[in-house]
Amino acid sequence: MPLIHKVGDLPPLGSGLSILKINGFHSPSKMDDKNTVNSGMEQYFEPLLGNHIVQRRIRQLPKPSSVDPTVSAYFLYPAFEGGKPGVDALVKAMKLEIPGFCMTRRELANAKAKDRENGLSVFETQMLIDAARDMFVQATGGRANSGEGGELLLFAFIEHFLQAPIILSKMRLKTNTQMPVHGSDGVHARWDKVSNNLVVIFGESKVYATLPDALKSAAESVGSFVANADGRKDYELQLTTKHVDLDGFPEACKDALIQYLHPFATEEGSRREERFAILLAYTSNGYSQLDTVAMAKAEAVFQADYNEKLAPALKLARKHLANAGVALEQVDLFILPMPSVQEFRDKFEEVLRG
Repeated sequence: MPLIHKVGDLPPLGSGLSILKINGFHSPSKMDDKNTVNSGMEQYFEPLLGNHIVQRRIRQLPKPSSVDPTVSAYFLYPAFEGGKPGVDALVKAMKLEIPGFCMTRRELANAKAKDRENGLSVFETQMLIDAARDMFVQATGGRANSGEGGELLLFAFIEHFLQAPIILSKMRLKTNTQMPVHGSDGVHARWDKVSNNLVVIFGESKVYATLPDALKSAAESVGSFVANADGRKDYELQLTTKHVDLDGFPEACKDALIQYLHPFATEEGSRREERFAILLAYTSNGYSQLDTVAMAKAEAVFQADYNEKLAPALKLARKHLANAGVALEQVDLFILPMPSVQEFRDKFEEVLRG
């Protein structure tokens, strides 16, 4: 008896059968309660996650106890160095995230394997890193003023904080295909063991001069996606099924997973949970007072100012999202105040060209 069935032999996930046993999967059996059946699918997601160096250059404020526990929000800021926010260090770390954002996992794995085989240290890997940077520069037109820096940060935040690997990188499609890739800023996914369902996370990054402007723009974009305006969501799901990056998944499991991503009437698609990860990077006046503060106290002073703004920020987010027909509980919110978003763009552009 073969260990792995052909893809065509795999029973539909909505048919009341669990997935066959492949490296820990259960054999097909009736589901009395799908929530109690461990499909084993989650074991293939964790290896897809990367290690993100930008997390060493980011600090996080605890979510206040007064915030509704159903709200998923992350209050971030650039790590301080010498009493000042280390934007330079952050953008330099971002450069190291580009290969994982632009290249497929198979491309990265093959480069490392060739280096091991040829005893050339990191020759092939370095060539791939250089190619990824060139790809990124090509997609941005050489200027970091169109939001790609925000997309790169959001990619790292979703993988690190939400433990949801990217399964569709728009940056790679922008340069490797001729198709339009408008829509979300990348698609991530994870397997929820409790509901035994796929959670798909669509990214939306906004780098604006003010938080209200960033929120308004993000809410309008997500609202349009939820409403499937001009078939945006259908197209996004079709794009994902065609270009999904699930290196390491057994083919039968990959085929089963794609059923959840199908944009049309499949039972799995109707059970799919959809969430939106939104990055709001903006210029904050909370940094302006630090020039007159002692170096040792600067970060604490900034944190106190930031803390006072958390509740109003969430209230504003709920308002803008509700106006767009989206509940805040559907969103994973990443708030990132910066001394100057224009400075952030300029420094990132400089790093790209270096």
